[in-house]
Amino acid sequence: MKHFIITGARHAGKTTYASSLKDILAFDGISSGGFLCEGTFKEGKRDCFFIKSLLTYEKELIADKNECAGNENYSFGSFTFYKKGFDFAYREYEKSILNNNDIIFIDEIGKLELEGGGFAELFNKMPVKSVLTAVCRYDFAEDINSLFFNNHAEVLNIDDDILLNAEKIKNHI
Repeated sequence: MKHFIITGARHAGKTTYASSLKDILAFDGISSGGFLCEGTFKEGKRDCFFIKSLLTYEKELIADKNECAGNENYSFGSFTFYKKGFDFAYREYEKSILNNNDIIFIDEIGKLELEGGGFAELFNKMPVKSVLTAVCRYDFAEDINSLFFNNHAEVLNIDDDILLNAEKIKNHI
């Protein structure tokens, strides 16, 4: 099964691109699952992140600038990450595999996953019948492709034509 990595610069619109790609594929009858990680800004800086289910469109807070991590939460960089948010994302991923969605999105993979945290464990449950599409920044794409996809994922740049990238995905479903 062919898998993909959507990549772009920091704050360049990777999540928006993935969401638009999902909509284009849905128009052609291709089902999507997994989740997108939508961020919010406060005073021009990233403030928090919500996991958004592509099955139900429910959202769960996964990270914010709160400094009190607590027992089940942890700090990474300038953010506190919440176990409840990761649990929600993992459930959505599992549901998407069980639903045999044509494409499953994981947004966003980065340094946390490269260090074995965050969504890293999801790659141990690689879908058999679905195309997996991970979203990451340019500077992590090569390492993510190597570590999680054995260098077999095709990298899709958000600066490229979205319809051409949709065709690439459709050709592998």
